Amino acid sequence: MTMHTTTVRFDPETWARLKLVTTELGIATADYIRAATLQRLERTAYEARVLALESRVKRVEQLVALILRRWGLVSRAST
Repeated sequence: MTMHTTTVRFDPETWARLKLVTTELGIATADYIRAATLQRLERTAYEARVLALESRVKRVEQLVALILRRWGLVSRAST
């Protein structure tokens, strides 16, 4: 796999914390940053899927309420 090389800048305190953690874990700093980036990308994609699903659920709820009202099974005031 071809990897893209980039520069990431950290303030001294963050860099020190990052080095401490990666040293304790016995992994390369780049691997830690790469894994964190992939995790964040997955989280963002997951959140987008949840929002899309919530939108679909809301639309289905609206359609069910409309059908129930049209069939006279529920009044507008109770929905």
